[in-house]
Amino acid sequence: VALLGVNADDLGDSQVFDNDVKSLGKRFVTEHLYQKYKDVSVEGTFVTLSFQDSKLVSYKSNFQPEISIDVKPKISKEQAFEIAKKKEFETIQSKLQSSSSKNSLTLKPEDLKIGKGELIIIPPSVSENRPNPILAWKIYFQLIQQFFSQPIYYIDAQSSSILYNGESVQNFAKFDGAISANVYPLDPTQTEG
Repeated sequence: VALLGVNADDLGDSQVFDNDVKSLGKRFVTEHLYQKYKDVSVEGTFVTLSFQDSKLVSYKSNFQPEISIDVKPKISKEQAFEIAKKKEFETIQSKLQSSSSKNSLTLKPEDLKIGKGELIIIPPSVSENRPNPILAWKIYFQLIQQFFSQPIYYIDAQSSSILYNGESVQNFAKFDGAISANVYPLDPTQTEG
């Protein structure tokens, strides 16, 4: 891994996929590693290595080597959850009040419970005009049964601001669109022709 310019100490959890491609008569082993900085996960970053007959045949990475950030949060996970809980309760109450149909659904603040919370680093992004990494709490709520909702929030661990909120549960009752996948060449020197 050092040969690829990645420090092995900056890689955390991994997944290994062992694929036997019968139509090609070949076996591929792919390892997908996630980046960490001082034992804190760097959101959305990875290194993927694919091997055939113990030889590296493909490499893909969005590893962020320039990460440098204080990983001591100013707010606790519990404080981050309370910030997210307040916002989520207000959002749901607003939706219920503006609903044109007669809705018998109700929600109390105690119905909102934390599912999981973890400290993460959001890497710099040129496209989002964010030149520095951000230390954040990634907060998952437990499933809110009456709304089939499982909110997720990113709370800045230094400033307490809400960086992002959305849903971690997707409604798959209806599916429109296309399916996409990553396709890797058997030979990393191959280019589109």
